[in-house]
Amino acid sequence: MSRNSSGTYSLPAGNPVVSGTTIEASWANETLDDIATSLTNSLDRGGKGGMTASLKLADGTVSVPGMAFNNETNTGFYRAAAGAPRLAILGTDVMSFTRGFAQLFGFNDSADSEPTFTLLRGTSSPAANDEIGKFRFDSRNAANEVTEYAAIQATINDPADGSEGGGLELRTMQSGVVTSALTIDETGKVTIPGAFSSIGIDDNATSTAITIDSLENVGIGTASPINKPGFGALTLSGENGGQCFFVGDGIERGSVVSFGDDLYIQALGSIIFRTAGFSGGDDAMRIDSSRNLLIGSTLSPASAESAVAIFNGTAPTGSVTNGVVLYSEDVSASAELKVRDEAGNITTLSPHNFSLIPEGPSEEMAWGYYGEKNGKKINVDMLKLARMVERLAGEKLVYEE
Repeated sequence: MSRNSSGTYSLPAGNPVVSGTTIEASWANETLDDIATSLTNSLDRGGKGGMTASLKLADGTVSVPGMAFNNETNTGFYRAAAGAPRLAILGTDVMSFTRGFAQLFGFNDSADSEPTFTLLRGTSSPAANDEIGKFRFDSRNAANEVTEYAAIQATINDPADGSEGGGLELRTMQSGVVTSALTIDETGKVTIPGAFSSIGIDDNATSTAITIDSLENVGIGTASPINKPGFGALTLSGENGGQCFFVGDGIERGSVVSFGDDLYIQALGSIIFRTAGFSGGDDAMRIDSSRNLLIGSTLSPASAESAVAIFNGTAPTGSVTNGVVLYSEDVSASAELKVRDEAGNITTLSPHNFSLIPEGPSEEMAWGYYGEKNGKKINVDMLKLARMVERLAGEKLVYEE
């Protein structure tokens, strides 16, 4: 008879025999055939034959695994708990498995030693752009088909000895096609082919913190930055508007804030507008810390607040439509404030010009009108005119203190 369900072997009926029993063919042959059959069903230590059913092992422990090695009895597999096999090496857990989970263990306290999982591509002729290995994340789709939904893939960028370079790529399923979502090259450069969006680093964040779309538009506080075709745009979005702060040495130096329909530009010092960049060129316009508006220079008027200073530039040679041009011009080493209207009339507003009047100003506080157009100039001593009208009319027009 063969072994029972527990693996215990029992001799056929009629065994064992007693001394003096005559050996009969029926008894001897049946017994020996039964023993031969049981021996055939046993595993051969030399590796001959194989199992015809599952091989059952003792559970074992981390120090005495259920499946171990002759020369290393504390290395092998054992059953730590229900549904939880483990791999032990030299009596220490190195890897555990449960349904849907695998964990790799470190085994010492050294700061530079950590669990390492290596994928080695076996090739003797590596080339640039070769795929080294891939971790795939698969699941079934609605049609019950196994589908690759995402993957992390490593590639060789440069296989040359001494200048090796590698890259990493994150791929995701997009509209039924596995597509590159992010790449990191050998220089550390990160490329995102599509839009980048983040809800922030705070676990409580519920709205989008930053978005960079495929057209190079940046949105802060919005998942849909404004798109101006042909331009890279920065959109700041919040409940009341957008804010941009500039901080140096831990101190807020300036900010640009939109609130409602208003835009606030603030600075500890001056607000400067330049057309030639930060490190070169002259100021086009500056608002200093005393709220003075300076056009064409950095020199603030002494002790002034909320004043407008226009500095010498190049006088306009033409007029503007539906407007006037106000400017400062150097005349005989003195800056003069002038205005040019749409018709081309140029009037000196200050100082009072008496250059066409032979005797000059009629008195110290005289007011003169000076204008020019198309090469023609006119000059009037307006205070002298007022004095003459006073004498003729007998009315007082000029008052002094």
